[in-house]
Amino acid sequence: MQIQSMQSELKILMAENHKMFRKGIKLMLEFSQFKNTKVIEVDNGIDALAALKQQRFDVTLLDLNMPKMDGMTLLRKLKSENIDANVLVLSSHCENNMIRQTLDNGALGYLLKDSGPEELFKAIDTVRKGQKYYSNEVTQLILGAREKKQDNGIYDEVLTVREIQILKLIVKDMSNEQIADTLNISKRTVEGHRRNIRTKLKIKTTTGLLKFGLENGFL
Repeated sequence: MQIQSMQSELKILMAENHKMFRKGIKLMLEFSQFKNTKVIEVDNGIDALAALKQQRFDVTLLDLNMPKMDGMTLLRKLKSENIDANVLVLSSHCENNMIRQTLDNGALGYLLKDSGPEELFKAIDTVRKGQKYYSNEVTQLILGAREKKQDNGIYDEVLTVREIQILKLIVKDMSNEQIADTLNISKRTVEGHRRNIRTKLKIKTTTGLLKFGLENGFL
């Protein structure tokens, strides 16, 4: 995809802890199809926040792992102070929970650090317009989480994997003893998980658990 060269200056703030990676991205951007590109570099979240308060940037490239103030904390501060930064996260992490947190806290894009230059250019061009951009891997994770929510009615962070297993067996009308035998755990452990499930879902009775499980696809 060929991105149309821009005549006006493109101002980018790059908050990245690793100097070699930061310098490489800056050099690549300054010699890319983006004309008149100006990249300001910082290596921690505190300096990034100060820069964003002082001037307006078209795009903020954000690393999550930084000293003094990490990227996630910076995102929360930007959101709470209503600072528009057009954040594109550049990360080596591809975990659903971390991605979800960045998006919930206002990041417009999430790109893995092993992505190629053309995808980076495309992501920057998209985010600078206030639009969202995710790499293919991130998109698959987001879609997978939505499908899971549709299947189970809750996110996997609400219940643990073991609690989901036990809830499915409860919906099958199995007793604590039967669940314990099936999962090769003690009856007392099953009882503890059952209490935790009821507490998390705010359900007081086994009948309520059965109803919830049937209505939300746990059978």
